[in-house]
Amino acid sequence: MCMGETWFVFPNVGGVNSKNCRGGLLNRWEKAKQYSFNFVEFPANFVRKTETEFLGLSVGEFLTKEAINKLYLKDDKLPRDIRYIFHTEPALAPKCYLKWYSEPWVNRFIEMNIDIARHMGLPPSVIEIHPGKKPNTNQFIAESAIKLFNNFKDEFKVKPTILIENRTGHVISNGTQMKEFWEFLIQNYPLYQKYIGFVIDFRTMYTQVSKGYSNNINSHFINNIEMIPDESIKGCHIHNLHTKAPTIRDDVPWLSVFNKIINVKNDLILNPEVFSLGLALETKKFCIYMINEAKKI
Repeated sequence: MCMGETWFVFPNVGGVNSKNCRGGLLNRWEKAKQYSFNFVEFPANFVRKTETEFLGLSVGEFLTKEAINKLYLKDDKLPRDIRYIFHTEPALAPKCYLKWYSEPWVNRFIEMNIDIARHMGLPPSVIEIHPGKKPNTNQFIAESAIKLFNNFKDEFKVKPTILIENRTGHVISNGTQMKEFWEFLIQNYPLYQKYIGFVIDFRTMYTQVSKGYSNNINSHFINNIEMIPDESIKGCHIHNLHTKAPTIRDDVPWLSVFNKIINVKNDLILNPEVFSLGLALETKKFCIYMINEAKKI
């Protein structure tokens, strides 16, 4: 067994943004380096409810160039070693529909993300997207991810990794659906399996599985984990509650989760997806501890 490289992500914690501002890259990167994180998570959402008055736009709208200029700090001199991740719209609000089935919508989505990257002065290394609900399908999601990859490659001469994050109630939310998507991708677009994969939110998957079963939830959850092809996993979001660091006492069987993680030969990003710096540091320590415990089995 040879586990790939593990990189920790400095999450979008409180204190890096201010009122009517999503912040910039440099302040995040300086904190990330200070606390030995390898990547920075950066928000690339549609218009949020708290931003509507400031921007004069509605909830769920695409960001215009004017809105991007208002929302994001532009740093004059960025270190060239900055590595950051776009976390795009997770479709939390009802009006934030993800329409991978609509070519005009996909084109506008890509345009917005390129505009943000241009404004920041540096393209992201990783772009996280979400599956959305029906009528999205594996084909629409895969082809949109490929188009996103190719547009960034053409615009910035880079090859970003496109990661799909499972979400409760979306068309990719459990292990079976991840397996089916991966089989579709490698059968139809095998050249892109190097650049496309999953960033798994295990807490979200646990919630999804628990909706389908009233007994033996952990057993069904572990079965779901095992269904996910190892080579499809390129990242993980680690959290239980966003306001509390995970522990071995959580409902999520973390030892099984990390047993899966240590068997992945891809390089992995691990994002302690919590809301404060202190919790991020606690969660990072938890991940390192759990990796070591899983290796003992």
